[in-house]
Amino acid sequence: MEAGAPRVAFEPGHPTPQPRWIVRDKNGFAPGVTVLSAVRGLLRLLPPRFLTGLQFKQYRKVALLDGVRGTPGQLYTSSIYYLEGYTESALGVSVNDAPEMIDICSQVARKLRLPSISQVRIVHRSEATLGFTQHAPKTAVFEFGLVNDDRFPRFERAMDAALRQAGIRYTMHWSKNSGIDPEQLDYMYGAAKVASWKAARQAVFGDDETLMQMFESDAMVRAGLA
Repeated sequence: MEAGAPRVAFEPGHPTPQPRWIVRDKNGFAPGVTVLSAVRGLLRLLPPRFLTGLQFKQYRKVALLDGVRGTPGQLYTSSIYYLEGYTESALGVSVNDAPEMIDICSQVARKLRLPSISQVRIVHRSEATLGFTQHAPKTAVFEFGLVNDDRFPRFERAMDAALRQAGIRYTMHWSKNSGIDPEQLDYMYGAAKVASWKAARQAVFGDDETLMQMFESDAMVRAGLA
């Protein structure tokens, strides 16, 4: 599936597109949140292409407004549940490695028989010490929409192994992964950058352990950054 996002100059008089919303309860749950866990066994019997086709159909119908003018928040409203139990992973590589990355992620998804939606975007290189879009000359961000079952961490482990074997440096999106460990962090950023980040953190908090713990997260602890 391809979706257009042309850049157009602002002109007054155009009606504002209405964002598509999904109803959630006070706990943030959408209708059918527990559906996938109940039918997960059945879904595994379906051909991956069939399930992905259903997801694409819903994405085009509900999540994307095309051919209209508006802000990104009005045009791209993809924060929906396709099938409840959906999750996302994202990896960044150099745009120079993007063609090989396409082949690798396709092979991994097929091997795991993992229904997925994939998209890629090209962004400017970040200068942040642990910025995951740090790859030169530009970073290609590959995003994967996946069924949230035990294949989610297996997919990321398989991608890690395949990319290392191919000699491709990669980084993982900080909020879209099943967990980064210290060895993986070192591979992605290098020991020097990790040490620099830790030193900067200590300087910001004045080596105050209590303050640093206040701003810790499970992901930081697992990655060895806390």
